Amino acid sequence: MYNKKEYDKKRYQKIKAERLANAPPDPITFLKSTERAYIAGIIDGEGAIYARNERETIYPTIAVHMTDKSVIMWLQEHIKAQTVWTLNRKDRPRYKTPLKTQYLFRICGKRAKLLCKFLLPYLITKRKHAEVVLKWPIDARQGTRPIPHSIQKTRKMLGNELTNLNGNRYKLRHN
Repeated sequence: MYNKKEYDKKRYQKIKAERLANAPPDPITFLKSTERAYIAGIIDGEGAIYARNERETIYPTIAVHMTDKSVIMWLQEHIKAQTVWTLNRKDRPRYKTPLKTQYLFRICGKRAKLLCKFLLPYLITKRKHAEVVLKWPIDARQGTRPIPHSIQKTRKMLGNELTNLNGNRYKLRHN
């Protein structure tokens, strides 16, 4: 008997497998050990590893904010983040002196998990954060169906663990 649900699931899995087989390797996998150590130092000193809500789920996130644009552009060049944001805080009236422009580098999801995997031997202050991210269930979607409740619950628990490690600086917004 014809089962549309099973057919769609198998079709989606086949398309995904073909897409992944044809995808180029992630640039994170090509980082030299010296580059990994340098990036780990930047993340330990200026970065943050936290969880954020986006599109009804929780993703691990690695972000670096700093006023030195050259470092952010170096990260973008070597890790190939899709976007580097500029945070212009010069016009904020509550500050007596204008602040320097900040630049933000951020990666999320499975790329954040992959980066944590490669940086773990070099991280010191953010080591526990990276270990939590490595437990994260990433590829949980099955087609257009929502992520199962059990995986959402695990992500929420891990997100709360990251929030506690960060001293509640990066709190999860609850939907």
